[in-house]
Amino acid sequence: MAEEIIDLTSGLYRFLIAGEATVLAGKRAAEEARAGFLQRASHLSERFQEARRDAGERLDQRLDEISDSLGRVAAELDARRTRTGTLNETWKGLGQQYEALVHHVHEGRLSVSAGVRLEHIKPRNYSRNLFHVGMGLASILAYELLLSRGQMILLGSSLLGMFIIMDILRRYSPYWNEQFVQRAFSLISRPGEAYRIPSATWYLAGLLVGAVFLPKHAVELGALVLAVGDPIASLAGKRWGSVKLLGQKSWAGSGGFVIVAFMATTTFLWLVVPGVGLARAATIGAALALLGAVTELFSRRVDDNLSIPLAVGLLAAILL
Repeated sequence: MAEEIIDLTSGLYRFLIAGEATVLAGKRAAEEARAGFLQRASHLSERFQEARRDAGERLDQRLDEISDSLGRVAAELDARRTRTGTLNETWKGLGQQYEALVHHVHEGRLSVSAGVRLEHIKPRNYSRNLFHVGMGLASILAYELLLSRGQMILLGSSLLGMFIIMDILRRYSPYWNEQFVQRAFSLISRPGEAYRIPSATWYLAGLLVGAVFLPKHAVELGALVLAVGDPIASLAGKRWGSVKLLGQKSWAGSGGFVIVAFMATTTFLWLVVPGVGLARAATIGAALALLGAVTELFSRRVDDNLSIPLAVGLLAAILL
């Protein structure tokens, strides 16, 4: 039964990744693509219903919910008049149910075959992208114009402490987990963050470590690469990322990361950092952008909101 659950979980992940563009496109999607996707949804729903018969009591409700959601997705796609809002809400719920199933697999220590990775899903979320850029730029402006190093460390420590307390509350209280993830931060949270440390906590940890150990401009450059590069990688990858580079990471996403991060860091170095001319700014900016993209590409076990600003900040400290 464990092998079947893992196989279904992996199949649901592939279904969610392959179907995101079709669902978000609504009626604009090609009828042929919609028909094929509808068939996959119905087939996967039937497989979950069959698995439910053999599952333990603890999994009964979860498998039922996933099967029902898949059925609703299929029904909406098959309807003569698709209700886009309803379809998107069902799709969002299906992503949350997938992450709950992944959490069950890991929590139950089920044996996962070699070569099978139960990845976290990263649905398209423009609100999250804007928040990501805004939080990064606000941090840079605050450190550059308003806060001393000591004040930055104090503020970062306070915010990080607050987020850690929230994470502890979420871990031990399903009620608070729902309040934080699905209500207070519903516009910017990812489904998997209900079961793991959210990206904002890792970002604050990276910023605080950088403020303690790295020069001011090095910290700001690390935050800048993350702020502009990561959202662009996500947007470009989802729009043009058919050719994969590593796992679900694409050439388009990594290329977009490098280009935008290079432009941002070169501009920052030239205009903000004293004594750095345009040629040197471009050279350092290229190195920082490339390192940021490579770090983002290989950050699997470590959250890239921690690894990117620290890796880029350390290189910036060496080069400046």
